Amino acid sequence: MVRHGLWNIFYKQKNGFHLNKIPEYHIYQRLACAQKSPENREVLEKIAQSVAKDAPFRRRFLEMAAVSLGVAGLSFILGYLIRSLLGVEI
Repeated sequence: MVRHGLWNIFYKQKNGFHLNKIPEYHIYQRLACAQKSPENREVLEKIAQSVAKDAPFRRRFLEMAAVSLGVAGLSFILGYLIRSLLGVEI
């Protein structure tokens, strides 16, 4: 039986891809679709692709965590500056 598209990637046993990776790929794809931030969406899509290609998960996870913390830190600094300079209380 010949499989096409993504199923061809998922069932290649010679690359060491296991069937339990299929749900992980779909989970990360759905999380990516739910993200409003383009940066977070891109990182989650990269993680989904790395799962599909059997790339190191840890590196992709650390990349996602760094982007998330960077966005949170930038938001905090901007909020603090606006509060300090404009005297806006939230």
